[in-house]
Amino acid sequence: QNDPYPDAYCPQHPGVYEYVFDVLREVIDVFQPKHMHIGHDEYYSICVCDRCKDKSAPEIYANDITKIHDFLAERGIKTIIWSEKLLNSIMHNGRPVGGADKVYYFKGKPAHKIPATYPAIDMIPKDVMCMHWYWSIVEDWDQEFLKRGFYMFYGNYHCMAMPHAAARIAAGAKGGGPSNWSYATLEYLQQNCVLGSLAYAATLFWRNDHRDDQFTEYLTFCLKDLYKYRNLDILAGPHIQITHTSLFERPYEGHADGVFIDVEGDTLGRYVVTYTDGTTFDIPIVYALNIVGKDRYWTRGFGSPTGSADMGEARKNEQSDIYDYDNQLVSVSYTTLPEKRGEDTWFTFVTANPYPQKTIESINLVEKPGMEGKILVDGIRY
Repeated sequence: QNDPYPDAYCPQHPGVYEYVFDVLREVIDVFQPKHMHIGHDEYYSICVCDRCKDKSAPEIYANDITKIHDFLAERGIKTIIWSEKLLNSIMHNGRPVGGADKVYYFKGKPAHKIPATYPAIDMIPKDVMCMHWYWSIVEDWDQEFLKRGFYMFYGNYHCMAMPHAAARIAAGAKGGGPSNWSYATLEYLQQNCVLGSLAYAATLFWRNDHRDDQFTEYLTFCLKDLYKYRNLDILAGPHIQITHTSLFERPYEGHADGVFIDVEGDTLGRYVVTYTDGTTFDIPIVYALNIVGKDRYWTRGFGSPTGSADMGEARKNEQSDIYDYDNQLVSVSYTTLPEKRGEDTWFTFVTANPYPQKTIESINLVEKPGMEGKILVDGIRY
């Protein structure tokens, strides 16, 4: 009752584990897991209620993880946690986060103090698997887990943004996973850069010759590989191939937390395919699906001019040890094949020819009102 967000439980409550373990039993019965992720990140109060206010925050936190760990271990299941509460994490600008001692603000006002929990890192079982999603704030925090022998891997992982990736993996990081807070459809996974992240992560973790200074080469390889994977069947049959680009530009928009793909709003125009017998069909031109702006950035660095806006802002405030890269370039991959020519980037996509037995008479570009002259066509093949 002391927490503004009602999604936390009090581990000192006498009936809490009867409830928690009942939930875990149901999950185990349904999924039969070998591993279970139990969260334990981003709580907003600890040691504030009458049961807990005089107790040690690290001990409360560690004891709770240990009880759940032991329950799962008895059933042959390994425990995974989000691990930022095990870090004495002070950002570059001096702001405490994670497991550091700090004040919690609710609606812009100080609500209560959150005592440090980072000493719990030496109190929990050493076979707890730590999903490290603060990898992007301060690079050295990796070592807090590795030097203690924890199985550590990266979460919320934008692998293209990681400096010194090869060295950090060689030091002991076991892997990484991008996150997606939206639909798990291919369209959303593509536009949220998850597919691009998965492809690029393979160059990090599944080969032993990765070099940080070869970003553009790896990115180019991944974009080609995703395109071929997605379009293998289409390319093997009758199809129409279009290469185009756009003078229209908008900021990158990830689709998460209630932000949805708007196909109608994102449609810039269409190609009208006409056959000699009068049959027609339309190929929509959809921003962030088969086209984006031509001014793409194929390298990475700190403060890239068209890089990720959120990452660039974080770096500007000296809050993160990460590269900026062009999210729009990655978000349009899979359905398209981007290609840099001089200063411009062009985008090739294919669609199956629905009437291969008929003869195509023409393919015409029809632009949406307001988009006149914004779509440049390099070539159409069929």
